[in-house]
Amino acid sequence: MSLPSRRAYIETLAGILTEGIAVCCMEETTEHWAELNGKPSNFYVTDSMGMVIPAALGVALSRPNDRVVALEGDGGVLMNLGSLVTASIQSPKNLMIVVFNNDVYQSSGGQPLAKAGLKYEEMARGAGITLTARVDSVKAFEGKARAFFAENRLSFICLAVNSEREKPNVPYDLRPVEIRLQFERWCRENPA
Repeated sequence: MSLPSRRAYIETLAGILTEGIAVCCMEETTEHWAELNGKPSNFYVTDSMGMVIPAALGVALSRPNDRVVALEGDGGVLMNLGSLVTASIQSPKNLMIVVFNNDVYQSSGGQPLAKAGLKYEEMARGAGITLTARVDSVKAFEGKARAFFAENRLSFICLAVNSEREKPNVPYDLRPVEIRLQFERWCRENPA
């Protein structure tokens, strides 16, 4: 069975998360999300591998009335596993963590992870996040995402994704300072 592309999952989520905040990991995820749902309410963690979940957790805690989705890669999760425990302890009802699992460091050239086949949803459960799933199709993802949003509690979905790099149709060109300023401006204009 051929696994879906990262973009296919992102297109599906963009249709579901019409309002809210996405905190996106490096490269391909940021590029596709910005193209499909490039709102000033999104925050792109462009050069800090492993920091999407902590950043999204901070946003979720500071903006409890906004739905927040963390879009992280499996390599980023491995670089900061402790963030799953912290998210579980804080347990914001408005945070969904979505992990793209392709067993490679996609953003740095596709090098294989030190260990393939890890069960990230089991790691999340072990950290105390009880609402978890692993999916390998866009249809299953759509169903789980909608169901988990309806639960209104901390959730985690691991997406089995192919490792082929798919360039966006529109180039992404925001720099980290511009991203921060854009997000800060949006937060000021839209108080929690």
